[in-house]
Amino acid sequence: SDSSELFIKGRWFDSRKDNDFGFPQKTVKLNAFETFDVGGVYRWQQQEVALQVVNIFNREYEELYGYSVMPTSVFGSYGVKF
Repeated sequence: SDSSELFIKGRWFDSRKDNDFGFPQKTVKLNAFETFDVGGVYRWQQQEVALQVVNIFNREYEELYGYSVMPTSVFGSYGVKF
């Protein structure tokens, strides 16, 4: 039978400390941030198609010092079970 799913995922992180790994090593503060993702999956017979939009509000943040994350991104997939 056919089935479908829709989802909204939110994440919130408070400010926190990280190391810059320089010499001499210093502690740096990473800002608090929140992100939201939305997506859906549709399944029929032995197939499925999915679409997901990540970071829908295009937040700029760092999970690790010096490494920013992707801007708003769209991912799609198609799968078949054998």
